[in-house]
Amino acid sequence: SNNHTLKFEIRTDGELSQLALGMNGTRESIDLSSLKKSENGSYLIGKPLQLKAGENRICITATNNRGVAINDSVSIQYNRVAPPSITWVNPAKASTESPLDKADMKVIISSSTDLQDANIYLNGAAVDGLGIQPERTGKDLYSISRSLSLKQGENVIYIIATNAGGSTRSESRTLVNRISIPPEITWMNPQSNTIVTAESLGIEVCIKSPSEIKSAQLFVNGIQQAVDMSVQKSGTPGCAYNWQRPVILQEGDNNVFIVATNEAGSTTSEKRTIRLERAITEKRLALVFGNSAYGEKSLKNPVNDANLIEATLKMLGFDVIKRINASKNEMEMAIREFSKRLPDYNVGLFYYAGHGIQMDGINYLIPTDAMLKEKTDCKFEAISINFVVEEFEKYPDNTNIVILDACRDNPFRSWVRGGEGGFRAINPTSGTIIAFATSEGAVAADGSGANGLFTEELVKQMVLPQTIEGVFKKTRVQVELKSRGAQSPQEWSKLKGDFYFKK
Repeated sequence: SNNHTLKFEIRTDGELSQLALGMNGTRESIDLSSLKKSENGSYLIGKPLQLKAGENRICITATNNRGVAINDSVSIQYNRVAPPSITWVNPAKASTESPLDKADMKVIISSSTDLQDANIYLNGAAVDGLGIQPERTGKDLYSISRSLSLKQGENVIYIIATNAGGSTRSESRTLVNRISIPPEITWMNPQSNTIVTAESLGIEVCIKSPSEIKSAQLFVNGIQQAVDMSVQKSGTPGCAYNWQRPVILQEGDNNVFIVATNEAGSTTSEKRTIRLERAITEKRLALVFGNSAYGEKSLKNPVNDANLIEATLKMLGFDVIKRINASKNEMEMAIREFSKRLPDYNVGLFYYAGHGIQMDGINYLIPTDAMLKEKTDCKFEAISINFVVEEFEKYPDNTNIVILDACRDNPFRSWVRGGEGGFRAINPTSGTIIAFATSEGAVAADGSGANGLFTEELVKQMVLPQTIEGVFKKTRVQVELKSRGAQSPQEWSKLKGDFYFKK
């Protein structure tokens, strides 16, 4: 050891006046007042020394009234001892998960001299207050094995061992008690946001948990709809618990999430938005015209309007016949096809965007190839709206819808959309609703954007859950607001029941 006590005897007839110790070139005086004479008149002295590694040269100098005496120097060799080295056997990794609340640990300690002390520290506290007795497994080798009780969460373990050369602290090891890990929830059905038509949907989640699930709860729009205080384990690989429950949905968006709880706490799943849209029971058919290409008098919006209406109607369950920039023959052929198919449907919709005029009390839709040089040409070159309405008269028990977004200007006065003139009111037949983009005798603007003002607002209302009367009423409010009262849509209805584009 580097700690050594030097013992020596001094014999003198007189009183000592000075005493000093020299070691490795340094000199230290010894306090004479602490010395006591023995019965034979000598002094027995013990002096603690701190040795350096290697050779240590020591000499004593004593002085009395007769002179000075210096002993022959002595040499003390200090062979330094290395502190212990500690190697982890178990756990071998810096961090390890434990499925239980107990874990085994083992270390090997190498020491060239006997171990003076060894202890295990768990979460900063010594496991054995008085230390432990390592097992000697070979020359200079010791082993420590112990089963440790773990708290929930992370448990940090290290060893401190001491020999004559000093103390060594091992690397730390972290044991994670998996019982403290909260559940992990994975959606099996639905795997993403979805739209359904039934009021009930079976939801399914996979719950991973190292400890028993105490409860599983189903919430819909923030309200608990179901709870299980005992969840059965699953035989599915990688899924400790497979939880299935029916969820009762309300119309529209339903925000659904699961809360699972184990010993460690609760976990909330990702939310799923399940939208309930009532199944469309009617068979729906639509005929859509968008005429823009009138040569020098072309219009900007009707083709865009027809495309927008088509996309919206298809989304709402309509089969759509569409014609763009149609000639008179193309319009008549399309109307004929529409009429032939109507008997197989119980909802029929006719939409027209383009030029239209009133002549002698009759409303006409103008094909793109119409040659209107004289007033009487309308009968031969244009399509009477009555031609379409009369087809609807054959099916009074159906829901029949006519939507006209036309300029309604008179080409004999002006050939631009928004000119003078206007459609005449049409008395609808039983089961029919007729909507104009503006009021009787007034005109509708072509619009400054990609779509006409009326159609642009109409499709916004069609996709909202409300009656068809609500659709046209709210469209009128928005068009009047945005046109500052210059345009006011109008509709006439003889529907026999409530109709919803979307419920």
